[in-house]
Amino acid sequence: MPITLSRRRSLAWLGAAPALVPSLGRAQGNLLPDKPLRLVVGFAAGGGTDLMARLIASRLQRRISQRITVENRPGATGAPAGEMVKSSPSDGSVIALMPSTTMAARVVTPNFPFDPMIDLTPIMEVGAFQGALAVAPDLPVKTLADYVDWVKADPRTRGKVGTTATDSILDFYIRLFSRELGVQLTGVPFRGAGALVHDMRDGLIPAGFAGIPSFLTAYRGKEIRILVTSGRKRVPAAPNVPVVGEVGHPELEIAEWYGFFTAPTVPAPVVSEWNRLLVAVVTSRDIADQLTQFGLDVETTTPEETTARLATHLKYWHDMVAALGGTPAH
Repeated sequence: MPITLSRRRSLAWLGAAPALVPSLGRAQGNLLPDKPLRLVVGFAAGGGTDLMARLIASRLQRRISQRITVENRPGATGAPAGEMVKSSPSDGSVIALMPSTTMAARVVTPNFPFDPMIDLTPIMEVGAFQGALAVAPDLPVKTLADYVDWVKADPRTRGKVGTTATDSILDFYIRLFSRELGVQLTGVPFRGAGALVHDMRDGLIPAGFAGIPSFLTAYRGKEIRILVTSGRKRVPAAPNVPVVGEVGHPELEIAEWYGFFTAPTVPAPVVSEWNRLLVAVVTSRDIADQLTQFGLDVETTTPEETTARLATHLKYWHDMVAALGGTPAH
């Protein structure tokens, strides 16, 4: 399906947790609605997306002296966040922090609950993150090549790779790795990173693939071992882990990203105000440093730039799914 930019949107981190702190009074010059604000996350509390959202929300709340709640609406691919924002008030009081994998899931999921290009208004990109292939800590492999050789000895049993969402674009990463590594891998969906890490740590599944923010805490705790990440340069939070190009597989280089989104009917001045305030928070030195420790390569954009990147990303995955033998759902 062709994706264009001639849509209106080119205009222009506890579940259902209470507010982080009480409102201290509305900041002068703030164009956001004079009411409690809500930041929605489509994943369970404690995961990478949730922790990043809470970090940003806490700092923003102090900055604008206005109540902000973080709400967890976990579901397949993180889609409930987008579905909620789709029908949220036009005053801009509800925003969502979502990874690009959630939007790309529309490409492969029939009856996906929202169209990212129509039902959301992009506010800004927060930064890019890499995918990570990790293995159980007791697995007798140290490198990607070791892992491939180990799987080839018994692909039916050893080729299972857990993913952190159901019915998602992550399964196509597994297909891509299978094709390029010349080994049969089979995706096994889990409901979140916590469950996947638990089963990898206990030896119930040999490997897993997820965005590196979902794996870093377990990696630091030596509950899993990350063999490789999908970026162009090493992740500062995991400097000893090579990227795919360093181990001879540059074709596996893929970067996803996080962005903030709001309802499709929010006026341009309010979208611009959200962008201005969020950019100031995300690019502040201490918050940017902490986001880097979550595995994020911080980079902010305008609403228009975010719209363009979203369209390009959806087109990329539409073509990738077709090239991997799948049938794009949209």
